[in-house]
Amino acid sequence: ENLLREGLERPDTPVGELNLMSAEERAQVVVEWNRTEAEYPREVTIAQAFEQQVERTPEATALVFEGRRWTYREVNEEANRLARVLQKRGLGEGSLVGILLERSAAMVTALLAVLKAGAAYVPLDPAYPPERIRFVQEDAGLTGIIAEAATRDRVPDGASNVVVLEECAEIAGESTENLPGRVSSEQRAYVIYTSGSTGTPKGVEGTHRGAMNRFSWMWRTYPFQADEVCCQKTNLGFVDSIWEIFGPLLAGIANVILPPATVRDPEQFLQVLAEEGVSRIVLVPSQLRALLEHAPKLGERVPGLKLWSCSGEALPGELAKRFAEAFPGAKLLNIYGCSEVAADASWHEVEEGDDGAWVPIGKPISNTQIYVVDEYGNPVPVGVRGEIYVGGEGLARGYLNRGKLTGERFVGNWLAPERSARLYRTGDVGRWLKDGELEYVGRMDSQIKLRGQRIELGEIEAVLGSHSAIREAVVAVRGEGEQQSLAAYLVMQGGGRGLGAGELRRYLRGKLPEAMVPASYWEVEKLPLLPSGKVNRAALGELGGVALAEGEQWQGPRNETEGQVARIWEELLKVERVGVEQNFFELGGHSLLVLQMTARIRRQLEVELPVRSVFENPTVAALAAQVDQARALGLKARTSTLQRRHSPAASDEEAILSQLDKLSREEARSLLKAALKGKSYGLPS
Repeated sequence: ENLLREGLERPDTPVGELNLMSAEERAQVVVEWNRTEAEYPREVTIAQAFEQQVERTPEATALVFEGRRWTYREVNEEANRLARVLQKRGLGEGSLVGILLERSAAMVTALLAVLKAGAAYVPLDPAYPPERIRFVQEDAGLTGIIAEAATRDRVPDGASNVVVLEECAEIAGESTENLPGRVSSEQRAYVIYTSGSTGTPKGVEGTHRGAMNRFSWMWRTYPFQADEVCCQKTNLGFVDSIWEIFGPLLAGIANVILPPATVRDPEQFLQVLAEEGVSRIVLVPSQLRALLEHAPKLGERVPGLKLWSCSGEALPGELAKRFAEAFPGAKLLNIYGCSEVAADASWHEVEEGDDGAWVPIGKPISNTQIYVVDEYGNPVPVGVRGEIYVGGEGLARGYLNRGKLTGERFVGNWLAPERSARLYRTGDVGRWLKDGELEYVGRMDSQIKLRGQRIELGEIEAVLGSHSAIREAVVAVRGEGEQQSLAAYLVMQGGGRGLGAGELRRYLRGKLPEAMVPASYWEVEKLPLLPSGKVNRAALGELGGVALAEGEQWQGPRNETEGQVARIWEELLKVERVGVEQNFFELGGHSLLVLQMTARIRRQLEVELPVRSVFENPTVAALAAQVDQARALGLKARTSTLQRRHSPAASDEEAILSQLDKLSREEARSLLKAALKGKSYGLPS
């Protein structure tokens, strides 16, 4: 009716420019559903907010890491010392300082020091290939890098102003007083590099103001109680880490820093969450699923963890329902956003009726506007798909040293300029529901989210295309749910000179993060094209093609245990056969499949293996040897000698002590910690 009425009133207007909505509905989707105004400390920087909290609770616990606790006063004093060293080296306002540190309390202190000095921090993940770290260092023009002894060898050659924490004697002699001078809240606080569609990563310049608005929304909507505890588990290069670190820290809440090994092992993870009394957590849906598979009665394992936030991936309705059944009484939030909007733009609190295929992404957070528009820039009616645009206080300044790209993605607000001067084009497709909530539909381009990682397929394709044996390359996602993996379809130069999948993986690992390395490689004669000349990605799965050989001499299982482990791998990796010397991760394995693998080994082979054993023994032969060793030690799943609740007979003591000698330091510490907490493992007194 609206379309016909508009056509009669403006008969010379192109159909695509006619309004589909009445004036009332347009006002609803543009104005009413974006009334999100709320007060927050807009002129306060992250460093200032932290110092204000130090004044309020100087002796309260701020950080917990590997059994040690730091008070707010201690963290502040350490950060002030380091900040003064940075300033003396010329790393002040306007500077960009790389953070090349493993996750720890020292990492948090270093972030605060950079912000106190007036600079902004740039994450440099020690796990990234050297070429990637060097690219970020050069592209950002880093004027300094903070490293530690364990990561010093990852510092690019020629880097200036490198501060190695353990070796910088001058830190101890600096004043512990807060530093004078302040930067504006509009200044950048961090630059986080994300995958780039042209093959080049891009740095997002996030501001203090955007972060403070996001913090304030959560503090106001889901206020902390005095006895709450949070945890920090996300890599610094992901935008979710900003809330994980500073959200609790600026509000007087203790924060437990979790090392990667703990987060990878669901049993250790849940144990630490329970022991430390963690009350809220942020994680990707695939990680939530892994925890539910490991602990179906999740609420009994971590009864105090009452607020769960999912972000980074679409949240399946069945997973939300499963969580509600496993943990009645806990709240589950579905949060939507990206690095360009200070992490989060909308949220939805999961309700009993959320039984659709996907949980809605909800309504805009405070001081944020969301619009869904068509290709002509017109807002679309309820139920109609369109591109999601975001405006408001959370918008980043843009992309570092990428003026053209910034202009393309951060555009002037033609819909409601009085509310926000700019809008960010997300590239996401969504639609409004009748109740004013948003539903995420998909992407307009080739960007994907895989296990929480934002990946531009074009970046992988560009690196593949730089290989001398490859003429054309297209990357797509194969599989469903947790079985999703990246697949590369390749047109070779002159037959590819016998190129193997293993060689390609090694080539890519030297240039890309592990999450961006495809699991499978398929040689095709030509790529399917659309009439426009673009690659028809939807038809890639129908190509068939020839799978590239691993390039290794294949050897089958040599004993029963190797055969059992190989069959488990074949089922999980969806491959026909696995050689005993092939690498789990090179065949497409990832951390979530590791959890499923150890669960199947526990169930089918009745052996308890720590998750880290897979990372340390990634071949069938090596892992099967671990299984045989565990059997020899009597470490059966859930019923091992070390886990029996009755006291052993005296004749058992020699056997138990000999087993303890063979435990790793980490396993021994875990057993002792449990024993000290009053859990009996039948160990000799």
